[in-house]
Amino acid sequence: MWVARVVVNRPLETPFDYLVSDALRERLKPGMRVRVPFGNGHQRLVGYCVEAGPFSELIGPERFKNGQPPKLKPIEAVLDREPLLSPRMLELTHWIAERYLCGWGQVLDSVVPAGVKKMSGTREILFLAPAAGVCETLSDRKLGAKQKAVLEVLCAAKQPMRIDELAEAADCGVGVISSLREKNLVEAIRQRTEAFDIDFAPSARQPDLQLNDEQRTALDAILAEIRAARHRTILLRGVTGSGKTEVYIQAIREVVSYGRQAIVLVPEISLTPQTIRRFRSRFESVAVLHSHLSDSERHWHWQRIASGQVQVIVGARSAVFAPTPHL
Repeated sequence: MWVARVVVNRPLETPFDYLVSDALRERLKPGMRVRVPFGNGHQRLVGYCVEAGPFSELIGPERFKNGQPPKLKPIEAVLDREPLLSPRMLELTHWIAERYLCGWGQVLDSVVPAGVKKMSGTREILFLAPAAGVCETLSDRKLGAKQKAVLEVLCAAKQPMRIDELAEAADCGVGVISSLREKNLVEAIRQRTEAFDIDFAPSARQPDLQLNDEQRTALDAILAEIRAARHRTILLRGVTGSGKTEVYIQAIREVVSYGRQAIVLVPEISLTPQTIRRFRSRFESVAVLHSHLSDSERHWHWQRIASGQVQVIVGARSAVFAPTPHL
């Protein structure tokens, strides 16, 4: 028996334990959202899975009454395909909840942008795939020519197909496909696909600027810590226009050369088009996170950052929660 620990957006200190069905066990991972019945009224809430494991490991003997294990409610659904939060982010948000005396679920709900939770900029599309064992026994089945053609196309595709693609490839109508679904020879799979993309105007690449002696001294001090893989806080002090940003950029270039990611936090008022162009002219992939992004834009950036496609994230304070796997 598998159990998940779930926190909800309520001012509560402790997680709640729920049973995980065999059907959901393979899909569920910490950092994913789930729908659960909550409280005596079984109110349906969206929560975050923060831990999952065998019943014997998560449920201690102190939870048993008269030798009987506690009765746990089941998780109703898993809402995400991939975790929205990494183990490190779960650890950070747990620390925030304890530090600032609020619910862990409240922190998690604040960290994940609304556009990500709504999956803005995506749409759910119905795909079709052959049912289990159909391809292996296709030659023995008594089917009409059109129905057999549909299954042959699906089996040859090796991946699910949209209904319109399948009908065109098999040269048939939707009715033929519907009859195969009624016979349980074809199964439907709902998948979310991107319906939104951002096409940035290409920025002309610019070389690094020549550093003066003071900038070089500062950069060398930062690079020494980076190359030694030591964690250290370094304060770079300089008046406006003294070239601090160029030192940051060249230090970040060192980090990026290792295949890592970097986050640059700046005041919202400093996120000017000139600042953004400056970073995009020096790095191949830059995400900019600020309050004026639409939900679809924020979700698009979040996905690219989480997949490791973005080298540098520039943004205001909330950018510290960007899902960087290689920070």
